[in-house]
Amino acid sequence: MSTLWLIAKIAIYTIVLNVLYRQTYNFIFVLARRPVAWILTIAALGVANMVLAYALAWDPSLVITATLIAIFLNFSPSTPKGISKEDFRASVDVIYEEWGIARGRLKSRLGFIGFVICSLCAYALLLGEMCTSSGECTTIIESIFS
Repeated sequence: MSTLWLIAKIAIYTIVLNVLYRQTYNFIFVLARRPVAWILTIAALGVANMVLAYALAWDPSLVITATLIAIFLNFSPSTPKGISKEDFRASVDVIYEEWGIARGRLKSRLGFIGFVICSLCAYALLLGEMCTSSGECTTIIESIFS
């Protein structure tokens, strides 16, 4: 039963992260046409995700699994069959231009990369552990500041 509960927690946490990622994209990036604000928001979401997990003393494996699944779910779609990469990229750029967002494809990828890097760095600092030779383990952030 505990395995099912862990899977359910991972699924719920993944859904929450995925919804936050996509809705910030919809509202900040597309509707408000503020791609730089979205990049900063999504990078902050990556850090806030790990700060919340650290503050609530959540299981690190739950947090990183849900985060990695959310990252996987937000990869850019591959090029459809029958369309060249150049044509597909050009059509995506045209859509962003119609929305009034210059270099939108680049900015959306920068936001995605920011989310990935900030999430993984915050995970390593807040939930990663360093152990001494005597077997005493503390988180990396506690080791740095102690």
